[in-house]
Amino acid sequence: MKRTIKTFTLLICLYAAVISCGKDSSVKSSGSIVGTWKYSECELMFNGKSTSYTVDHKEEFGSGIITFTEDGVMIDNGYTGKYVYSPESNTLTDIYYEGGIEDRDSYYLKMLSPTEFVMSYGRSEHYISEDDQKMYVGTYKGFKIYRDYGEYYYYKDGVAISCDPLGDYDDTYEGQREYYDEELMHFKRID
Repeated sequence: MKRTIKTFTLLICLYAAVISCGKDSSVKSSGSIVGTWKYSECELMFNGKSTSYTVDHKEEFGSGIITFTEDGVMIDNGYTGKYVYSPESNTLTDIYYEGGIEDRDSYYLKMLSPTEFVMSYGRSEHYISEDDQKMYVGTYKGFKIYRDYGEYYYYKDGVAISCDPLGDYDDTYEGQREYYDEELMHFKRID
């Protein structure tokens, strides 16, 4: 009797596996960026945490619509290029040609749900030479902020990270300023 039940269970599993092979492959998986997306907002971050500020870049992004095709083509505000997306490393690589030479830019891209992803250009390291002036301008969230010829930065693990002040400030450096080091752009699926 046990053998009959095991055999019956195995047959049901085999049948389910065969049936699932015939499913429509045009259905997008939850981790797929294939489709058409619209920019919704830009969240400002500092040291990996939200600053609770958002920025409206809709004028800069034109239509704010970006399309990723199954064959690796990306269409963004009239620009058409190739892309490679790696969900394992949350990396989108834009492949383009400049002066006949292939070039690549990589971005952080993470699917939040089947209908939303976030993308960032990432934080950039700031090269500081020994000749650069390092003017201390204040502390923000436990990090000392420095200014060098109009560029702001802080040190984390021995690396200088570029940042920018939130809002318009004069050069008196009076009062507590807030800073951000990354823009996290949110996109929502529209197809």
